[in-house]
Amino acid sequence: MVLMLVGQACTQGSAVQIKPIDSDALQTTPISQLTARERRLAAAIGKSIHTACESHAQCKTVAQGFNPCGGVGHYRVYSTATTDVENLQMLLRQYNQINSFLNKKMARMGACVIVDKPATVCVANQCVTRSPMLK
Repeated sequence: MVLMLVGQACTQGSAVQIKPIDSDALQTTPISQLTARERRLAAAIGKSIHTACESHAQCKTVAQGFNPCGGVGHYRVYSTATTDVENLQMLLRQYNQINSFLNKKMARMGACVIVDKPATVCVANQCVTRSPMLK
């Protein structure tokens, strides 16, 4: 498995790319470098997400990170029309792997709550979460 870790970030078109390194390095890389990489990946994920849409079908959610007690950390809303989904999934795989490792390695604590996957809609040409009141 390949892991994005201590490489350099660059952009190719609108896609943010981070140079991958071997996942074996996860065990030997200093925690400070891993936490810095986790922050850079989170920023790259934020930059790669776009929400402009024309229909509800273009609006999706994706899990980012893990709650230290288990389950999803939170969900991100994006549009399939304006987001490079393949690049987003690649960044999320790398982020989620580092996040899970750091949660265990650092014995991170968190609120033990279940994060429900939100429904999404296209409102005023932007993907947003649908309020539970709008069922």
